[in-house]
Amino acid sequence: MTKQYAIKLASKNSLGAAVDVPGPDVGTSEREMNWMKSAYQSHYGHTDINADAVTTGKSRNLGGISGRTESTGLGVFYVTKKILENVQMAQRLGVSTGL
Repeated sequence: MTKQYAIKLASKNSLGAAVDVPGPDVGTSEREMNWMKSAYQSHYGHTDINADAVTTGKSRNLGGISGRTESTGLGVFYVTKKILENVQMAQRLGVSTGL
């Protein structure tokens, strides 16, 4: 299903290094990113010089980098922390400051 999803996205020009690059998030991991990359490369790798960059969060042996799998959640944490450190923003949101 994941591979077919990648192919459908690519066929509609909604997946690719210069278009949209998915990464792991809730319910997905490097396994699914590997599957998507593999499917994309099988169908479009011969025409796309950047086919290796079609997903982030893939395993290191397929061109991934360390730390990518947790970067989405970590980014959410840092943004939330910054917002909650701002008194005016916390008041606008109706929450107390700090984590």
